Amino acid sequence: MSACLAATAPLAAAHSVSAAGPIPTGYHGWDISWPQCTSTTGTRTPPAPAQFGVVGVSHGRSYTTNSCAAAQFAWARGLAAEPALYIVLDAPHSGGTYELRGTTGPSGSCASPPSDMSCNDYNYGWNNAATEYAYASGNGMASQVWWLDVETGDCWDFACDGGYDTANNWRVLQGNIDYLHTRGVTVGIYSTAYQFNLIVGSGYKPAAPVWLADYNGGDPANDCNPSHGFGNGQVWQVQTAPVQLSDGNYYDPDYSCPSPHGYWLVASDGGIFAFGNAGFHGSMGGTALNQPVVGMAAPPAGGGYWEVASDGGIFAFGAAKFHGSMGGTRLNQPVVGMTSTSSGNGYWMVATDGGIFAFGDAAFHGSMGGTPLNQPVVGMAATPDGGGYWLVARDGGIFAFGTAGFHGSMGATPLNQPIVGMAATHDGKGYWMVAADGGIFAFGDAPFYGSAGNMRLSSPVAGMAATPDGLGYWMTTAAGDVLCFGDALAYGSMSGTHLAQPVEAITASN
Repeated sequence: MSACLAATAPLAAAHSVSAAGPIPTGYHGWDISWPQCTSTTGTRTPPAPAQFGVVGVSHGRSYTTNSCAAAQFAWARGLAAEPALYIVLDAPHSGGTYELRGTTGPSGSCASPPSDMSCNDYNYGWNNAATEYAYASGNGMASQVWWLDVETGDCWDFACDGGYDTANNWRVLQGNIDYLHTRGVTVGIYSTAYQFNLIVGSGYKPAAPVWLADYNGGDPANDCNPSHGFGNGQVWQVQTAPVQLSDGNYYDPDYSCPSPHGYWLVASDGGIFAFGNAGFHGSMGGTALNQPVVGMAAPPAGGGYWEVASDGGIFAFGAAKFHGSMGGTRLNQPVVGMTSTSSGNGYWMVATDGGIFAFGDAAFHGSMGGTPLNQPVVGMAATPDGGGYWLVARDGGIFAFGTAGFHGSMGATPLNQPIVGMAATHDGKGYWMVAADGGIFAFGDAPFYGSAGNMRLSSPVAGMAATPDGLGYWMTTAAGDVLCFGDALAYGSMSGTHLAQPVEAITASN
């Protein structure tokens, strides 16, 4: 997966909502392809106002092309938002004769006729995506987002007799996804939960963005609800029933959904910057502080957050309740971070010597206070059940307490730059740590989605946060740049904005 640097401007209003995908929230558009292309009149494009367009590259099935795609793309490129592209998929078939387009590919060679159907199906998908991508590129069409059309109206089994070869259909889809990922683009799926599960099986969960085909005629915003997704994917946009416009032709309208997620950045002066669905509930920005703010945390239910200063002072906002602090108490070492309990009714804070301070329903499970450390502690993360926590030191050493399992560390391994933070996976069976240069180190069941270790950054990385589903993570730099990996989306940043004080941490909203 490639990283994306969120270079958009910060939200101007506290209650603004960013989009689930790259199209701004609430935008209305149209998708057009071969049905709007005729041999006599050429392409048709919607005469009504539109804010974005999705253009079909193929002609109703794999390994075909839409002869009007370039002209339709030119129409979409003139709209307010960047165009997206889509291709229609099917499984290998040819009137009952097994199609051999997938005999070679990245997974190796298949027999001819293929004895290993899974190899052929995957390669069939890979080669289809390569064919469609080459056609689009050769005709001047480029997009950061490619949609894969998966519908029951297309042939999804060997004989094309109405059955569904779920054991192999998902391989076709995965082959398309994998090829397009090599081109550095975002890949989403157009379908419904019913059609998707019928074709590829309910066990296949690519966690790809969703373009929901919804013909119920209601408000499309209602279908942006995460419950309407499939395959562990977010609903980015919704297509509603075709409408007849003033030119007498029918077109499919589309709607761009709001984001179900977001994040906050906190600066050392206590300034809060909210993006996506992360609401602004107040900050310490502009207030004289005894000591600088070093971190923040939010209750899982949302609606508020805490800021913590290096003297252990706690500042609570919104639904986040104050349960106590170390402000006014003499500390052996300064506090460097905090995290919330699973209930949101308590929190822990950690000092550089590994000392732990627990408040509310946060239980004390142990600490490194009083134990000589090779390097100071720089952050912590809690298990999802609240039964334990990890501490991470500057050299990548990990200290596990309570139900938090030890899955490995970077202690005693030479690092290019020091570790500055960590995040836990959603099941608590793994964790990531991030270095000041953006290098990522993954342990346990934490997948590696990429890093900024080879990127030129304007300032050092200050911290990281995992996405709620654990399929990606964000980083923030001290300058407020946000970098995203896996399914982490860029909802905004402080990039290019003059900050009074550097950003210290990033926290995800749920």
